[in-house]
Amino acid sequence: MSAVAFTLVACAGVSELTVGSTPAPDSGTDGPPFLADPNTGTPLERLDAKCAAAAGQIDTYTSATELSARLAGRWYHCKSTDPSDWNLPRGTGLTFDFNLSGTWAFLDYADQTQAFTPSTDPDRSGGLYYYVFAGAPSEAGVEAGDGSAVPDASAFSSMFVAFNDATTRNGLFVELQSGNVENYQFQMLFEKNPRKLHLNELNGTPVLATFVPID
Repeated sequence: MSAVAFTLVACAGVSELTVGSTPAPDSGTDGPPFLADPNTGTPLERLDAKCAAAAGQIDTYTSATELSARLAGRWYHCKSTDPSDWNLPRGTGLTFDFNLSGTWAFLDYADQTQAFTPSTDPDRSGGLYYYVFAGAPSEAGVEAGDGSAVPDASAFSSMFVAFNDATTRNGLFVELQSGNVENYQFQMLFEKNPRKLHLNELNGTPVLATFVPID
């Protein structure tokens, strides 16, 4: 799957994590080094150690407001040997901003500065919008909010939802728009203690991607 514009689908009120525990990253020459202590080493080594941490508790959300609180900020992609992992270079991340309007961008790490920089490429950044599925059956995971099923997102209509909307809703998803017309659908699942973000693709080539907070 190319690193282009895509759609993230987020399950409101997730009660069961279906993506499983985070697989161990590559241990070969192309894989990230591992440290037992996430407070030592280079920035990427510390983030890799966060990725290796055991799975935490499921962090449920039931509204757009709660989703925004969990999603906002910068996230680092955890590379994995799992063939379904999102094929992104080591040092890639995502950032989500809700200050004025919703925006997103890929983050790229520079060894010289040891810092992440948001991409200005129109195909790797753009607007962020919330929608909710309408008419999804109760047995569908997106509608039920338990992450237990993977429905066909194209089968349902959708309605725009404001970032600060506190209404309890099932079937929330996030659309990331950019200069590229290709879209992808994901379930979005969160953990706490430690915090992690899991993206579970609904359509197309299956992708299971895990992220940890950079800040």
